[in-house]
Amino acid sequence: MEKTMKAEVSRVAIAVAVATLCQLTTQGQVTNFANFTPVCLTLDRADGPEEVGQGIFISFTSDVGRIYRFESSTTLTNWTLVEEVIGTDTNMEFYIPITNMTVIPPGTGTNGGGPPPGFEGMMMAGGESATSGTRWVPRPPPLPWDPAYQARPRTTSAEGLSSESGMLMEMDSPSTNPPPRATFYRVVCPEDRIQFPDFEDFTEQFMYFDVWTSLTGTYTLTLYQDSTLVYSNRATVPSGGHFGVYDPDYDPAYWPYTGFYSGSEFRVNVTVTNTNGASATATARKTIRRRTMNRAGITIQQFGALGSSGTLQEDVDDWMHSYFLKNYQAARQYSLGGAVVDPYVDVTGVPRIYATNDWASFKTLLCGPNRPVPLTDLYYFGHGSKDGIGSNSVPNANIQVRDLQNSLLKTNPMFYVFLDGCSTAKNAQLLKAFIGYGEKVSRQDFIDRGLTPAFGAGWKKQVGSSYLLQGTLRHRHFCFVWDFDFHLTHRDFGGNGYFDHTFEDAINFAKAPHTLGFDRYIETNAEGDLLDWFGCYDCFFDHVGL
Repeated sequence: MEKTMKAEVSRVAIAVAVATLCQLTTQGQVTNFANFTPVCLTLDRADGPEEVGQGIFISFTSDVGRIYRFESSTTLTNWTLVEEVIGTDTNMEFYIPITNMTVIPPGTGTNGGGPPPGFEGMMMAGGESATSGTRWVPRPPPLPWDPAYQARPRTTSAEGLSSESGMLMEMDSPSTNPPPRATFYRVVCPEDRIQFPDFEDFTEQFMYFDVWTSLTGTYTLTLYQDSTLVYSNRATVPSGGHFGVYDPDYDPAYWPYTGFYSGSEFRVNVTVTNTNGASATATARKTIRRRTMNRAGITIQQFGALGSSGTLQEDVDDWMHSYFLKNYQAARQYSLGGAVVDPYVDVTGVPRIYATNDWASFKTLLCGPNRPVPLTDLYYFGHGSKDGIGSNSVPNANIQVRDLQNSLLKTNPMFYVFLDGCSTAKNAQLLKAFIGYGEKVSRQDFIDRGLTPAFGAGWKKQVGSSYLLQGTLRHRHFCFVWDFDFHLTHRDFGGNGYFDHTFEDAINFAKAPHTLGFDRYIETNAEGDLLDWFGCYDCFFDHVGL
């Protein structure tokens, strides 16, 4: 499918900020970053003893619209590209899988605090040395080539643009000659003269690229949809340096039922040539995301998450049944096997996860690729953390964030997700893996940017430890979720019958039901202070229809 594109002066400006120069050191040696601007890195081992050895997160402070290269090295001289990204937030993050990682306190090695024999230095935030907090890790053994986390090789594009022109191709199949496992990592910002200030790395209903350049002269812009040229333009750089390309067929009046695209990716190539002959080139990509308009949900619990007491489990079953009935109003409910669940089912018919084979079915249902039904809605009750849901200490009894990030959810995210488990919203990464958003976005922004509405919620802290109180359920927690669901699914029966309370309305009501909620004695419910949420907070539960 081809659409006519036209150039447009960008609507959004961005301030040019100079990245802080970081001297990343190893055993007293300062790394030479040549002509690139280095960015401070922070390393963080995954939390919890059950997660030691699975990997590390590397994060860095970023500017929206700026191009960054994440690189690795074993020598601190030759650097290999891992991934090139454009900042979409003020903090970007990469996950690096490492097996058998052990943490050894600084100062326990030889040569005045250096690493023990056979160990390599892992750089910490700018300038830290072995005696000031560096964690030394053994070089991991060779791992199977994983295209999701390792370096993508540079290549020549289908359009004949060489790697020297800035074109970067993502290979469909794993490389047969991956670079060696690296010990050192850096992020550099190679091109400040071209930026994409209003950038999102995906397109749903409205395709647009905004470009800014500090150069004066002429620019050449080409737009490809899955390697097919759909638009090109050559013009003078406007005053102020802002220009771009967008889809003029997008009509916000028809949101959220407008303009979905076929294919997998949009890519724009920009070259700016200064009046004195200097030039700069940049490439940006947007993944094409799509969502089914047929709502399909699951309301599910990790059975026995609160213990083996029959009374406790019976109470949980009753609460789950009430949540199930509320969720059925927005999305047809399914079982673990992908069969429709009758809305008149009793409490024992609400889906449960008992053992590892159920977790396998649940993972297939969420992530595919052979999932029996594309789920759009999820309410989950059970164990959780910022890195996933389920029991991390039990093999194959969990779904981890990287399982979600590398699944069909990347291009087919969900509409509504409530993860009723400990610390599932400690940061945004887990819910973002489900719904595609890691920030709070207004309904008007969704309309303006052509995004399909989605909402996700979870808990910022270890709320699970407060579920039990002297052998009985802490009902205030369950009352909060019930009151949230009750308010969210309230309908305007005097009008068109649609839901008339937004997600934010429902959260505020659950926090302060003033005796109008499930428990008539509750004026305010402090359980809600631990809740965090992302996505379209002022959208309604039925914005995407049935």
